[in-house]
Amino acid sequence: MVYFPKAKTVHEKTARFVPSGGWNKQFQDVFDFVENGVGNGCIFSVAGSGKTSAIVESIIRYSENNPCHKILFVAFNVSIKEEGAKRLAGYNNVDILTCHGLGFRALRKSSAWGGPKGNQQFDVQDSSGPYMRALVENELGPEKEKADDRDALMDLVSKAKMTLTDDVSGMAELMERFDIETSYDKKEFIKYALKILDYTKRRPGTTTSQGRGKGEGRVFSKAAITFDDEIWLPIVNNWAVDQYDAVFVDECQDLSKARREIVSMALTDGGRIFIVGDKMQAIYGFACADINAFTEMSEQFNCVSLPLSCSWRCDELIIQEAQQFNPIITARPGAPAGIVDKCQCEELLEKLEPGDVLISRTNAPLVRVFFQLAKQQRKVKFIGRDYGKMLSYRIKCWKRKHDVRVEKGEADGLFTAREVLNYNDEWLDYHSKNKKESDYKVAIDRLKDEWETVAALASDLNASMDSVASVQEILDRCNMFSPEEDKEDKDGKECITLSSTHRFKGLERSHVYMLVDTYAPGDANEEESHLCYVAITRAKNWLSYVIGKPGASKKEEV
Repeated sequence: MVYFPKAKTVHEKTARFVPSGGWNKQFQDVFDFVENGVGNGCIFSVAGSGKTSAIVESIIRYSENNPCHKILFVAFNVSIKEEGAKRLAGYNNVDILTCHGLGFRALRKSSAWGGPKGNQQFDVQDSSGPYMRALVENELGPEKEKADDRDALMDLVSKAKMTLTDDVSGMAELMERFDIETSYDKKEFIKYALKILDYTKRRPGTTTSQGRGKGEGRVFSKAAITFDDEIWLPIVNNWAVDQYDAVFVDECQDLSKARREIVSMALTDGGRIFIVGDKMQAIYGFACADINAFTEMSEQFNCVSLPLSCSWRCDELIIQEAQQFNPIITARPGAPAGIVDKCQCEELLEKLEPGDVLISRTNAPLVRVFFQLAKQQRKVKFIGRDYGKMLSYRIKCWKRKHDVRVEKGEADGLFTAREVLNYNDEWLDYHSKNKKESDYKVAIDRLKDEWETVAALASDLNASMDSVASVQEILDRCNMFSPEEDKEDKDGKECITLSSTHRFKGLERSHVYMLVDTYAPGDANEEESHLCYVAITRAKNWLSYVIGKPGASKKEEV
């Protein structure tokens, strides 16, 4: 039992995890530095090295040595937060929060809503939810033909918040980096984005129409904010963030500039910070994560480097493959050889079995495999619900655009699957114009993948391509994507799993099939090599390289 002076309750501690062979020297070095060292630490943990166990044990030892210190475990996502909460139950001087949770605490206590004793309720929405749409419509107008511009403006505002961008040149760079297109003059468009940022900073939780005393516009019974605002508002308004004597940061390599800042704000003067991650697994640049976050944060806090280079997940031959990209990773003592082999794409369907995962750099080949397996009445799931929602929303936007064109006499007939393919081509041509592949390879690869995915969703439909029902069938197919965590089949043993590398990060399977032709290691973009490394290290015992692309598209040029 443990009691912390400020805690209101006493909790039973969870049984402490200790490896069957005990903690090896690298773990012991980490624990010794946390318990007895001075300054900050950078724990470089390779794939499968047991970083969560290292963090939990480090926190337990620090807590036992410093029972009156406040400790923060910054979890990268909710699933890690929940695991940490279970393993650290009973340590009442430990808070386990995501970056969003940390920022939201500061937001609730701010004077903008009555301070710590305020009873303001919040409606936390997506970055393209009703609150942000109301603000954007106030600037651009509600006309149907401006739907794409409104979406682009919301996207730019969201990315500006996550990168802490607040100037014209920085906004222009974001538009280039993330391929944000608009029919407006770029300077005028950026002016609207900066205006919304300034307004939401000064009057958070209200629509522009409410703030100006107008009668029109949406009115929210709760203070409406976006998920981005949970982190961004405390930073730009310099609101007080809860202070901690020791801060442990998980998956540091995947933090955006805003996340790094909110974490830094939580460290009390003279406190210690321990950042944990693997810079070779930095693959979320598309989501505003900084590929250099791990190195830059280590330098910012002058951290002592502490490696965890032994992978307890992968067998020996799989580790040898991973060493092409990360030379320091090693296999566990006594690890079996494991299997690394190849197979042709034509053999794939008959080889895949329940419990296996097929992993790809891009989504379009997986969509084709999904339908082939479904036709064979085999149980299969495709991870990536947000991706499906994004494509569904895009198709619905095309429907609105088509209706406007029909009203103006610029288009004839119904919105059918054939029209979906036409708008898909138009979308690709519009977003890839004036882009040289040598300068915009990552953006163009993403465009190609999304184009091919829509084409795959529209192939082999039951309904006629010229019927309205065909569009609904495509939208229904967008709903086939599964959440990242399947509570009914968490281990994936009951079905074949299909996933992009990004979606499968943090997960593992005994047998992984890897569509190698979808990867491009050695490109100028460092993240491409990281993607290969992450894909390889999802395999525990058996890695199969699949040669060729299922149903590869004949359209080769953008």
